[in-house]
Amino acid sequence: MNLFLHRVDEGLKRAFDKKTGVINTYFENKVTEYRIRKEAGKEKKNWQHHTCIEVLKFEQKPLPLFLEGPMHYLRILKDRDPAGRFHASVKKSGLYDRKLKMYKVNASLARASIDIGRLKIFTPGWLENESVWLHMEYKYLLELLRNGLVNEYYKAIQTALVPYMDPGVYGRSIFENVSFIVSSAHPDTKIHGQGFIARLSGSTAEFLSIWLVMNVGLKPFYMEGGQLCLRFQPLLKGTLFTRKKEIVKNFSKADPLYNDLSTAKELYEEIILSQNSYLFKFLGNTVVIYHNPDRKDTFGPKRARIKRIDLIYNNDETHMIEGAVLREPFSYDVRNGRIKRVDVLFG
Repeated sequence: MNLFLHRVDEGLKRAFDKKTGVINTYFENKVTEYRIRKEAGKEKKNWQHHTCIEVLKFEQKPLPLFLEGPMHYLRILKDRDPAGRFHASVKKSGLYDRKLKMYKVNASLARASIDIGRLKIFTPGWLENESVWLHMEYKYLLELLRNGLVNEYYKAIQTALVPYMDPGVYGRSIFENVSFIVSSAHPDTKIHGQGFIARLSGSTAEFLSIWLVMNVGLKPFYMEGGQLCLRFQPLLKGTLFTRKKEIVKNFSKADPLYNDLSTAKELYEEIILSQNSYLFKFLGNTVVIYHNPDRKDTFGPKRARIKRIDLIYNNDETHMIEGAVLREPFSYDVRNGRIKRVDVLFG
């Protein structure tokens, strides 16, 4: 196993593009030396009557950069500093669309051979060739969060996350994802930034993971001293907290998509959301409200820190816990849906 891991590590080192500082994803191997195989003194043929050869030597060269390799590389990095340097190199490479400030699925394939496959035939910036493939871009954004590059993540999503886009440019509602966005590599400048093929894209699943990490952190549940613990560790910018009191509707008794909301008030309850707060639903049932009086970021050395947690059970029983950790039985009660509301107070 150690030998295997050593070989993998050596391979990763060789996969780096020295000019860009970004890891390569795919390689092209061309035969440079071979011999013809013979059988009974004649050239051996296969079932299609093609001459059989034995390859003696390959020449390998990397294909243009693809975002898939850097995304997976970020996933295995363990330290924030090298991850930050690597991310900076990605932004300087051909993977970054400087006009749209988004991340393309691959760099220019202008010098690549048609032998690499079908993506070469697409117009640059369209479909699988140098477009912003939303699923892969969201995977990359998620890895920024996982590596602790939270400030870099929030800077990136201002232009890379669909909810922040201009609907007039995006060409559809910003409440739906698409398969791909036309990059600035496309020759028609009028469609740069426009999304195509709206569907249940894999980007939706990636966004749910992003949303979860932003709201509760990477590992909200963990074991300590033989007990199940729950710690809320959100990665939220202070600007995401409310500036004024708001009223929100919590749908809990039925699926609102299949009911007339104007007449079915029994489907939801109204929650008064105070100033400097943030609400989300955890595990599908529990309303969690963060109260952040100073509207500080909840990450970084000067972050707001949790002082108290208030629990309201489904039967309206209440409990107040000092500190930031819920231990048994409260951790199990949240996980098992017995608690309908959690108020987390930051100081």
